[in-house]
Amino acid sequence: MSLSARQQIQILFFVMAAIALGTLGTIIVKQTKSQLYAGLHRQALSMSSVLEANIEHSLRYHHREFVHETAESAFSDSLLVALCICDEHGNEVYSHSRTHLPTDLDDLCTYSDTSVSERIGNLIVASKGIRADDQPVGQLWVALSTDKVQAQVRSVAILTGLTALILLVLAPLAGGYVAGRFIAPVRSFEEAAQRLAVGDLEMPITTDNLHRDFQPLGEAFNRMQISLKKAFAELHATRSHLEESVKERTVELEREIAERRRSEAERVERLRRIQRQQSALVKLFVSKVVAEGDLQRAARLITEASSEALHVERVSIWLLNKEASELECLDLFEAGATSHSSSIVLRSRDYPRYFQAICTDRTIDAADAPTDPRTSEFAETYLRPAGIASLLDAPIRASGDVIGVVCFEHVGESRPWWSDEITFASAIADQISQLIMHAERTKVEKAIRESEARYRTLFDTAYDAIFLMKDDSFIDCNWQTLQMFKCGRKDILRHSPDRFSPALQPDGRPSREKALEQIYAALNGEPQFFEWTHRRFDGEDFPAEVSLNRMELDGELFLLAIVRDISERKKAEEQQRQLQEKLERSQRMESLGVLAGGVAHDLNNMLGPLVGYPELIAMKLPDDSPIRGQVDRIGKSAKDAADVIQDLLTMARRGRYSMSPTNINDVIRSYLDTPSFEQMTASHPDIKIHCELDDNIGAVAGSAPHLAKVIMNLMVNACDAMPEGGDLTVRTQQRFLHALDSGHSRIPTGNYVVVTVKDTGSGIAKEDLDKIFEPYYSKKKMGRSGSGLGLAVVYGIVKDHSGYYDVFSTLGESTTFVLYFPVTLDKVDAPAVEEVEPSGSESILVVDDMEEQRDIAKGLIGSYGYNVITASTGEEAVEIVKSRQVDLVVLDMILGHGLDGLDTYQQILAIRPGQKALIVSGFSATDRVNQTLELGAGRYIRKPYDRETIGRAIRTELDSPRQQPARSIS
Repeated sequence: MSLSARQQIQILFFVMAAIALGTLGTIIVKQTKSQLYAGLHRQALSMSSVLEANIEHSLRYHHREFVHETAESAFSDSLLVALCICDEHGNEVYSHSRTHLPTDLDDLCTYSDTSVSERIGNLIVASKGIRADDQPVGQLWVALSTDKVQAQVRSVAILTGLTALILLVLAPLAGGYVAGRFIAPVRSFEEAAQRLAVGDLEMPITTDNLHRDFQPLGEAFNRMQISLKKAFAELHATRSHLEESVKERTVELEREIAERRRSEAERVERLRRIQRQQSALVKLFVSKVVAEGDLQRAARLITEASSEALHVERVSIWLLNKEASELECLDLFEAGATSHSSSIVLRSRDYPRYFQAICTDRTIDAADAPTDPRTSEFAETYLRPAGIASLLDAPIRASGDVIGVVCFEHVGESRPWWSDEITFASAIADQISQLIMHAERTKVEKAIRESEARYRTLFDTAYDAIFLMKDDSFIDCNWQTLQMFKCGRKDILRHSPDRFSPALQPDGRPSREKALEQIYAALNGEPQFFEWTHRRFDGEDFPAEVSLNRMELDGELFLLAIVRDISERKKAEEQQRQLQEKLERSQRMESLGVLAGGVAHDLNNMLGPLVGYPELIAMKLPDDSPIRGQVDRIGKSAKDAADVIQDLLTMARRGRYSMSPTNINDVIRSYLDTPSFEQMTASHPDIKIHCELDDNIGAVAGSAPHLAKVIMNLMVNACDAMPEGGDLTVRTQQRFLHALDSGHSRIPTGNYVVVTVKDTGSGIAKEDLDKIFEPYYSKKKMGRSGSGLGLAVVYGIVKDHSGYYDVFSTLGESTTFVLYFPVTLDKVDAPAVEEVEPSGSESILVVDDMEEQRDIAKGLIGSYGYNVITASTGEEAVEIVKSRQVDLVVLDMILGHGLDGLDTYQQILAIRPGQKALIVSGFSATDRVNQTLELGAGRYIRKPYDRETIGRAIRTELDSPRQQPARSIS
């Protein structure tokens, strides 16, 4: 039976469609299946990684309960059907399955060092090695069910089959249409099928241009394409949802793991802290030093052990006095320096809040000590200078009363104090309390025993060394004798006194000869009392007082020798002598000061014209005048002479300073930029100058010009000490001190700016060190030593700045001057803005008893444009003020006859309340000057003054409000 062409074409189309749709359906189903299984493999590996991270440390430390708990929580994921965990030896730690496992999974928990995922039956199995700190600790296996994936694959296969069936039904129709002369539509369908075969679902068939017979097929094809697109979209959404679920669960597991790791780390750290604390307590409990009750040695052991236990830099023990007004440091241990110190005292009046806290609080746990209300009182003076950020203080109590405190001080960043650390601090405080009570009890018991045996042991407990002698040999001695002579009893007994004496006594006589003379005199009934130079067993000589008395025992004659070491008394006498010398030196300085102040007024008045007239003459000379240089040299010489007079006043500490917060680094740098310094370096080219200035120092309350004079004098002296050249070092630093570096003097505890000037010159002889600050004392050649007041001026200025000094010198090697200035908390003022030249037209009344001074004042002040009126006496000045208004009075303090400056200003104020005035004087500031300033006079200016100084002072005072507080101009 032959088929028609239409039928053949229809059959051909049907076969082709069947082949194409079968191939396409197979591809779609396989691709979908592959993607879903790949996602399930990734999920299995991700779950195994999360479980590994969660149980690695627990498995390492064999915390099986935590492993079981974590494994059980993993079954909250419905895909997980089986889980197996074993340790590094292959021993099963955990195994559970929701379903029956296939036969080839019986050995699922066999240990192997792999990390893979594979499909076994209807399961996806992932295995992963577990490592902790790069060490293998076990293996885990995760089995996920593929049922859900298989169901999704079946759905896609059914949908694809239905679509293929529809297309197969439509295939004969397509063949008939082709048979009906529509080849082009066939090609369109062919192209569409090819695009569909490669997964292109975005371009449908255009049905408008098709024959109406093909239009339903095209629409059906497009509907099939839409269905496939929708199926793929649903499949993609399902996969995306599955991946998002896996990501969310992964994040949750990671967060849980992080939290559990943090908790575990805190628990481990707490166990370590407690272990250190317990070790320290056990160490102290079994210590022989603590058991013996030696408070000082036990305190050192406690502070060291406590520092190690709490990992703090400083631990200290403080004891409260009976009045509860002072805490004295028994021991302070610094771990970094491995050093102990003591004798620091804190007073309740200085730190009332802290003393209140230790009496009321169980502990003071200040995580941020500088801001904590209980400890902030120490912030500036103690905490910040020492870098202490956190404090933990535990009061020491005995019978309910606070008797001291143990302090733990952390240096660096702030830290919190854990409850176990606070408990440890309280335990240490309790142990110290028991130690103190034991020491007190031991002390009382010892006192009782000593009281009972006092009369029986007087011989052994006497403060002085006591010998019992038979003839000229020792037959007995007390304990103090052994201590005094640093020997044992066998070294004394049966020996004569000359064994413990030098060959000769200070008077030149042999010791043995003189000793026998004293012994025989005492045996003859003449008690002897004399000074003697003894010698200890180690060869050290010391002065002593000796008394020899005869005594009779059982009819035999003995000598009782009592020896008292008077070394300390001799030292005290030497110190008294040195103090007397210092007093006499101070009195000499005072006498020089009185002399300097007495002549300063007359000398400064004499120098006034020599300072002022050259300026006036120079103003009238042309710039190219040949005598201008000579006039300038006259003025400069007069100013230099005035500076010498000012040095006299400074040396006598009679000068007047303008004190303000000053940075000493700025003072030094300013001096290094002066012509004076350049001249000094030019005259000493072989000297290398090194400046080591610490930019972190604080300000000091001082006068910059006077401090500059200190630096200049010290550097000039240093250069003069190095005629052959050398090194001159100037250094600044800030330190927290309670004593000078030399140790000879204690100073108020606090922060000090320390200035060091060191040279490598000839040094100073020891016998000259005590005289270097005396005026006009010098070892330099005559005519090359300046005014002879350099170090005397340094001494006066340092003392006027409440400072201290040290001098260290080695003859022929070097000399170091160290100056200490207390730090002020005030801020350094900003540099003053340069002012324009002052001028004005106001009326100025000049009161001075010397005609030359009036003339020079009139010339200098009038050169600025002011109207100057002069008066030679205070009475004349009062009459002028009565008759006319003046804007400012320039008043000399010392007038020849009648009223002085203070009296004159008092009468002027009675006439003109609030009258502005300036005080000038060639003498130093006195009480009457201060009284005048308190009445309202604005400034004090010393003679001789130059044009700029008087002009600036007048303009400033005229522009200031009336009754402005007094200031001074140096």
